[in-house]
Amino acid sequence: MIAFVGVHVATLLLMAIAVALPLSIVEAHRGELLFHARDVGPSAGYYGCLGLVVAGLSSRTRNVLIPAITLILLLRLTWSTMHLPEEGRMMSADLAHLIAFPLGLLSRRIRSEAGTVQFESNA
Repeated sequence: MIAFVGVHVATLLLMAIAVALPLSIVEAHRGELLFHARDVGPSAGYYGCLGLVVAGLSSRTRNVLIPAITLILLLRLTWSTMHLPEEGRMMSADLAHLIAFPLGLLSRRIRSEAGTVQFESNA
């Protein structure tokens, strides 16, 4: 649950501050759409959880799944950026998914390191 909420909130903040705001300031059409689009669905959190799960798999499986999932997310974002369906909401969701998946991967590493530090301090 913490990973879901944490990745979802981090994704929304990253999208707003690092992508939508700068593009909106330079008055790029897609930046304006991202700035005003409201994608409040839970899917970013789901993709973060997917990243968390994939990060815990064997390295062989991870090495296949991470590029495959990332490629699919990149293709979806490319398509939605070119065609702008749903007044930019799909582009917003696709960008959120592309940000959230690696954050989920990273959250597994952070959790592992935090667990290691906690374990060592108890020993």
